[in-house]
Amino acid sequence: THAATNRATNNATMIFIFFAAMVSITVIVTILLREFYSRREHDVGPCCCCFPFFQRRRRRHLQGLHASDDGETAQVRSDREFAQQVFRQLQTEMREEQKIARRQERRAWYELYLKPFTMVRIVQ
Repeated sequence: THAATNRATNNATMIFIFFAAMVSITVIVTILLREFYSRREHDVGPCCCCFPFFQRRRRRHLQGLHASDDGETAQVRSDREFAQQVFRQLQTEMREEQKIARRQERRAWYELYLKPFTMVRIVQ
């Protein structure tokens, strides 16, 4: 009887450990999926996912976007457009400066390394 009781407790322990492991795995996978999709939402915009939690979250996100668009004044809109225009202009100016710097670097490289060889006449 002692061996049967021992075997029953071992079986009960094994069943408990199995279910505890399954619950732990389920919780960890759920947390990882939520974390993955929440980071993905910030990277590529709200995702359309089959999980109801993410659908509710996406709806709330879109409602917040529409609410902020309605409360925007003309002054804020014009300021934002002006800032975007200035940013674009700065970007093009920086690109032009980088292009000129690369051109000067190529010219210096040409004058330093290639030009002396063109001046030497090879006699055979």
